[in-house]
Amino acid sequence: MVPSIVGQQQLKTDQAPRELTIQILQDASATYTGTAAQLVAEGLIPQEFSWPKATVCRYWEAGGFKFELRRTRPEGHKGPMRSWLELDNWSVEVRVIGRNVHWQTRRRLERQSAALKAEYWRQTAEGAREWNAAWNRYWQTKTDERFQAFKALIPSLVRPKRGRKPKAE
Repeated sequence: MVPSIVGQQQLKTDQAPRELTIQILQDASATYTGTAAQLVAEGLIPQEFSWPKATVCRYWEAGGFKFELRRTRPEGHKGPMRSWLELDNWSVEVRVIGRNVHWQTRRRLERQSAALKAEYWRQTAEGAREWNAAWNRYWQTKTDERFQAFKALIPSLVRPKRGRKPKAE
């Protein structure tokens, strides 16, 4: 059951509804922040869930993950803690069971080792040939007028031009 909004402060009518935000810390956790309804819609909250009051946190495990739910201060909200303790703004942190700080450190070292091996390989004759071939392919696309004209038609591939925006007509 999603907590009711009765008695809770609402956003001002001129503010757009907040979107669910997701923060991922590589090899550590994923944190979802949003309203109760958004978290339920994402499937993060179990059935028949009892939502905590004020600063109380809830913990549970499911499907090989550990979950931690807490109420959080909405981004941009000003004022003391008591001003947001009744707001519908929640954060769920999800972690894989069994992955502690030692596992995370080993994983980080494995990635660094692989990056170092790749950099070492790039310094070999074969690696240098591959890099030069990739650079030549890149440069051919930069000088190909037809390809650049095609690319200009795709908004997400072309960086916006700097300077002032044109006046509205």
